[in-house]
Amino acid sequence: LGYTRTYADKMDLAAASPRGDLASTGYCLAEPGRQYLVYLDSEGGVTVDLSDAGGSVALEWLNPRTGTVADGGRAEGGAERFFQPPFEGDAVLYVAALTPAAEGPVGAD
Repeated sequence: LGYTRTYADKMDLAAASPRGDLASTGYCLAEPGRQYLVYLDSEGGVTVDLSDAGGSVALEWLNPRTGTVADGGRAEGGAERFFQPPFEGDAVLYVAALTPAAEGPVGAD
Protein backbone atom coordinates (compact mmCIF):
# COMPACT_ATOMS: atom_id res chain seq x y z
CA LEU A 1 0.00 0.00 0.00
CA GLY A 2 2.92 2.34 0.69
CA TYR A 3 4.13 1.97 -2.89
CA THR A 4 0.71 3.01 -4.13
CA ARG A 5 0.90 6.14 -2.01
CA THR A 6 4.33 7.02 -3.39
CA TYR A 7 3.05 7.12 -6.97
CA ALA A 8 -0.26 8.71 -6.00
CA ASP A 9 1.82 11.60 -4.64
CA LYS A 10 3.86 11.83 -7.86
CA MET A 11 0.98 11.70 -10.34
CA ASP A 12 -2.00 13.93 -10.91
CA LEU A 13 -4.53 11.13 -10.40
CA ALA A 14 -7.46 13.38 -11.31
CA ALA A 15 -5.96 13.86 -14.77
CA ALA A 16 -4.88 10.22 -15.24
CA SER A 17 -7.06 7.40 -16.51
CA PRO A 18 -6.69 3.69 -17.24
CA ARG A 19 -5.10 3.40 -20.70
CA GLY A 20 -4.27 -0.24 -21.31
CA ASP A 21 -3.95 0.57 -25.01
CA LEU A 22 -0.72 2.50 -24.30
CA ALA A 23 1.27 -0.45 -22.90
CA SER A 24 1.88 -3.90 -24.33
CA THR A 25 1.07 -5.40 -20.91
CA GLY A 26 -2.40 -3.82 -20.97
CA TYR A 27 -1.83 -2.25 -17.53
CA CYS A 28 -1.28 1.49 -17.73
CA LEU A 29 -2.55 4.52 -15.84
CA ALA A 30 -1.72 7.60 -17.85
CA GLU A 31 -2.04 11.25 -18.48
CA PRO A 32 -0.80 10.93 -22.08
CA GLY A 33 2.08 13.19 -22.92
CA ARG A 34 2.89 13.80 -19.24
CA GLN A 35 2.91 10.70 -17.03
CA TYR A 36 2.52 6.94 -17.34
CA LEU A 37 2.46 4.23 -14.68
CA VAL A 38 2.83 0.76 -16.18
CA TYR A 39 2.65 -2.64 -14.48
CA LEU A 40 4.54 -5.65 -15.82
CA ASP A 41 3.30 -8.93 -14.35
CA SER A 42 6.01 -11.21 -15.65
CA GLU A 43 9.60 -11.32 -16.80
CA GLY A 44 10.36 -9.44 -19.95
CA GLY A 45 9.93 -5.91 -21.11
CA VAL A 46 7.14 -3.60 -22.14
CA THR A 47 6.40 -1.38 -25.11
CA VAL A 48 4.87 1.95 -24.14
CA ASP A 49 3.28 4.30 -26.66
CA LEU A 50 4.87 7.68 -25.94
CA SER A 51 3.55 9.28 -29.15
CA ASP A 52 1.94 12.11 -27.15
CA ALA A 53 5.12 12.81 -25.19
CA GLY A 54 7.22 15.28 -27.14
CA GLY A 55 10.79 15.56 -25.90
CA SER A 56 12.53 13.56 -23.21
CA VAL A 57 10.98 11.48 -20.45
CA ALA A 58 12.45 10.24 -17.17
CA LEU A 59 12.12 6.56 -16.25
CA GLU A 60 11.89 4.97 -12.82
CA TRP A 61 11.54 1.27 -12.00
CA LEU A 62 9.96 -0.15 -8.84
CA ASN A 63 10.42 -3.74 -7.75
CA PRO A 64 7.13 -4.39 -5.90
CA ARG A 65 8.55 -7.47 -4.16
CA THR A 66 11.41 -5.60 -2.49
CA GLY A 67 10.44 -1.94 -2.69
CA THR A 68 13.68 -1.15 -4.48
CA VAL A 69 13.51 1.84 -6.82
CA ALA A 70 15.95 2.13 -9.72
CA ASP A 71 16.62 5.12 -11.93
CA GLY A 72 15.86 4.08 -15.50
CA GLY A 73 17.53 7.07 -17.11
CA ARG A 74 15.89 9.00 -19.91
CA ALA A 75 14.25 8.21 -23.22
CA GLU A 76 12.77 10.17 -26.07
CA GLY A 77 9.02 10.44 -26.49
CA GLY A 78 7.19 10.76 -29.79
CA ALA A 79 6.88 7.05 -30.61
CA GLU A 80 6.47 3.60 -29.14
CA ARG A 81 9.46 2.63 -26.99
CA PHE A 82 10.54 -0.70 -25.50
CA PHE A 83 11.75 -0.81 -21.89
CA GLN A 84 13.37 -3.68 -19.99
CA PRO A 85 13.32 -3.71 -16.17
CA PRO A 86 16.71 -3.95 -14.43
CA PHE A 87 15.52 -6.93 -12.34
CA GLU A 88 13.48 -10.14 -12.79
CA GLY A 89 9.82 -10.65 -11.96
CA ASP A 90 6.99 -8.16 -11.52
CA ALA A 91 7.85 -4.51 -12.10
CA VAL A 92 6.32 -1.05 -12.17
CA LEU A 93 7.56 1.55 -14.64
CA TYR A 94 6.93 5.24 -13.98
CA VAL A 95 7.47 7.50 -16.99
CA ALA A 96 7.33 11.29 -16.61
CA ALA A 97 7.82 14.01 -19.20
CA LEU A 98 10.74 16.27 -18.38
CA THR A 99 9.95 19.91 -17.87
CA PRO A 100 12.05 22.03 -20.24
CA ALA A 101 13.06 24.66 -17.68
CA ALA A 102 14.04 22.49 -14.75
CA GLU A 103 15.00 19.28 -16.59
CA GLY A 104 13.14 17.47 -13.84
CA PRO A 105 10.20 15.09 -14.15
CA VAL A 106 6.65 16.37 -14.09
CA GLY A 107 5.16 15.82 -10.66
CA ALA A 108 8.54 15.77 -8.87
CA ASP A 109 8.69 17.43 -5.51
